[in-house]
Amino acid sequence: MRQESECFSPKTKESCSDIYLDESVVNMLKDFQASASGEFVIESNIAPRPQAHYQHYRCDRIHKQLVGWLRSHGINSNNPLHTLRKEYGSEICRQFGLYEASRALRHSPYGITESFYVDRKAGITPKFF
Repeated sequence: MRQESECFSPKTKESCSDIYLDESVVNMLKDFQASASGEFVIESNIAPRPQAHYQHYRCDRIHKQLVGWLRSHGINSNNPLHTLRKEYGSEICRQFGLYEASRALRHSPYGITESFYVDRKAGITPKFF
């Protein structure tokens, strides 16, 4: 569970709840943690800074790699990480419904998820007979 610390302060209390991960992701994170020399799972040469100082990416190199990878796969928006988050929410909604997508995205009012994060690619046509 993500908790408030000197280097992190959540936007809302919903941001600090449990998440469910596939076993392969858990194993990958455990591998990172096993080789880490400090408190963070992902190592960086950039020291963490107190939240009050200003927001910065401690893992800027990895962030740039991820953004590059997203752009190479056709995500050309101004904020590709936000686009990835929206795609994640849309896929959770498609598979499990709006409520679960809202929970996965940590939105307290599910209307935020419905209005801004979920792309309804295919309409549902009810069949009566």
